[in-house]
Amino acid sequence: MLFPQQCIHDRYQLDTLLSEKPGCRVFLATDLQTQSRVIVKCLLFSFGITWEEVKLFEREAEVLQYFHHKAIPQYIDRFELTLSNAQGFAVVQTWIPATSLKQHLESGRSFSEAEIQQIAEQLLSILHDLHTHAPPIVHRDIKPSNILLGDRSGNSVGQVYLIDFGSVQTIAATQDGTFTITGTYGYMPPEQFSGRTFPSSDLYSLGATIAQLLTGIAPSELLCDGNLQPDRFQCSKELYRWIIRVLQPNPHQRFESALEALEALQKPEFCQIDRTVFQNNSRLQLTFEQENFRLIIDFSSSLKFSLEAFNNLVFSLAFCMIFALIVRALLFIPIIGNILSVVVVILLFIISLFLWDTSKQFFLRSSGKTELWRQGDSLHIRGSVLDFTIQETIHLVAEIEAIEWSKSVITAKHKASNQYIPAYLTLRSKQKYKSSKISPLTDREAEAIANELGYQLQIPVQQIASTEE
Repeated sequence: MLFPQQCIHDRYQLDTLLSEKPGCRVFLATDLQTQSRVIVKCLLFSFGITWEEVKLFEREAEVLQYFHHKAIPQYIDRFELTLSNAQGFAVVQTWIPATSLKQHLESGRSFSEAEIQQIAEQLLSILHDLHTHAPPIVHRDIKPSNILLGDRSGNSVGQVYLIDFGSVQTIAATQDGTFTITGTYGYMPPEQFSGRTFPSSDLYSLGATIAQLLTGIAPSELLCDGNLQPDRFQCSKELYRWIIRVLQPNPHQRFESALEALEALQKPEFCQIDRTVFQNNSRLQLTFEQENFRLIIDFSSSLKFSLEAFNNLVFSLAFCMIFALIVRALLFIPIIGNILSVVVVILLFIISLFLWDTSKQFFLRSSGKTELWRQGDSLHIRGSVLDFTIQETIHLVAEIEAIEWSKSVITAKHKASNQYIPAYLTLRSKQKYKSSKISPLTDREAEAIANELGYQLQIPVQQIASTEE
């Protein structure tokens, strides 16, 4: 058993016990050689520790030894403990004179949105360096007690530090098939409960921490229903959207990297995705399966648009009937009949195509649905009525240039009447005549779907002026 005032390794005098859990003790100590304050972390064999705990301890020492960063503790020493009252391993690191976010929260300190954003930006910068290291390093235990905050100066929130690499995981280790479930409940992403780890796992933990700073509510309570409530967040819509993104249960739906998350935080226009429209509007259903997604748009409630399509259908049928009567009369004239025999075939073919498109849109908008889903490198778009497919298009993702969307407008089609043009979005293809248009939509639906597709497919999103259908 180790205790304060004890000297170990003939060099480190243990001063204060900082934390304790089965098999592990952390002391604030004095380095008798340099007279500086240090942190000594000890792993003791007498507590029945597991082999996985030993590997984690060794991995922490290796990360501190070979990864140098001003915002994390610096490696000093490591050695075996062979005392009469304690056997195990010890690692020594620099002591950072700062206060943890947990202590700040417990003391009643609150943080402004600007301060919280500064904290998030500094942590994302640290995570970027960790995740881009060779091999990539995942912390796996980001929470307020492992984040230190130095004294503030001026308008700065102070220097942010990340400590306690006792749960650290390298991507190389996961590829070798070693999975260790570790972390802190509430801050852990869902995949971490099954031993899986991604760089985006740290982004989830960071998002949970930021959410706690904003709301004052522990993540275990805030995220228990799996759905964040906007009224709990007294912050900008941009920051809220950012939190929604990093707290996605599916790791593939978060930011791909800490750098991307940092850019989105600093430039909110990079983070316009808003999935609340898919949760609150029964017309839209969005589901995920690994890296693929499926979006269903139910048009059966679009009565206004159905009536418009119905009017177009009736007009088209009436036009065809009148045209057929005229053609039938002209065919009895010998000279004209020979010429019209060829023309009629062409015109009827064109009219049939127009009729098919009109009737197709009518039935689709009145009782149908449109599905969009990704399968590998392809994006499938299918319109169906009563489970019967009436149109299907397949785009190669690489061939899609941009996703364009437009708000609904009322425009003067004729002097005496106005025409309502609903919101829509278009997948513009590099191949001529291959673009796909999805309509009718509400303004919010068009914007949300366009941003979602842009994010999923990594394709630019543009808002354009409405044009007539």
